Amino acid sequence: SSSSFATAHARTATSSLVAAMHGFDAGQPLDAPVPLPPRKKKKKKRRGFLEVFLHKIQKPEFILLSVWWFIMLVLVIYMAEMSTLLRAIWKPLLLLMSVPILFFVGLAYATL
Repeated sequence: SSSSFATAHARTATSSLVAAMHGFDAGQPLDAPVPLPPRKKKKKKRRGFLEVFLHKIQKPEFILLSVWWFIMLVLVIYMAEMSTLLRAIWKPLLLLMSVPILFFVGLAYATL
């Protein structure tokens, strides 16, 4: 009886030694999943102005409203016979339109 106790104790000691070497807990069955070490959380990079803008202009409601307002602009110009006026003032009009476009490009570049 004493030798069976010694053999059983040796098996337990050996199995716990092997389990300790492999990172297993003696109380867990061998097929139990081993918990992974905690991952370091990556700091989320804040999205830039251009990324947010491109995401928003791809939405269907933005596209529909843009097309609608473009059609309205063309119809107003046509109905009011403003095409001759626009041909006469296209240079100053282009200059005025370039100011917000330049600021938009500068902001998009600054927040990349």
